[in-house]
Amino acid sequence: MEIDDVTNVPNTLEKILFLGGEPLITNRHLKLLRQVKNKSNVEIIYNTNGTFIPNDEVVEELRHYKKVTFILSIDGIGELGERVRSGTKWPDVVKFIDWVHDNMYTLEFNSVLHKNNYMGLKDLHDFCTRFTNTRWYINVLTFPFDLDINVLDADTKNGIISDAERLNLPNKDFIINHLQKN
Repeated sequence: MEIDDVTNVPNTLEKILFLGGEPLITNRHLKLLRQVKNKSNVEIIYNTNGTFIPNDEVVEELRHYKKVTFILSIDGIGELGERVRSGTKWPDVVKFIDWVHDNMYTLEFNSVLHKNNYMGLKDLHDFCTRFTNTRWYINVLTFPFDLDINVLDADTKNGIISDAERLNLPNKDFIINHLQKN
């Protein structure tokens, strides 16, 4: 169902999750938010790439909700992040993070580990962990197969395992198990 098709939001609604493409690129989500009746009982979650900051009209609407969380997809820092996630402009991501903190919303990081970004794990770790009270998740890309970290040579895979352990990465057991399954 498309957002534009929603005409009646039930009073029992507790959570709305906006996924992409990029949910903040337009104000279509605002139409749905305005239909919610018991706003103070509803949590709003946006999964975003952090390249679009909501305008004042959206901010005004969000202030009526129980909780607002932005899950920022971040697969690398700086130039690496721009290279592996199309459309990312690192200065915009940093501004978005500052905006989230300035507005006292909840921020979470979600990263996808793959063949083209594993070499930036330490930088990603150092960046994400400097934000206190910010959860960070790491998932492993499994498709397309040629980008899976399992296609890397044994020494590189062992290096990733060492990094996962040394840095105490989130989901480290999953990452290690994924690399050791072959």
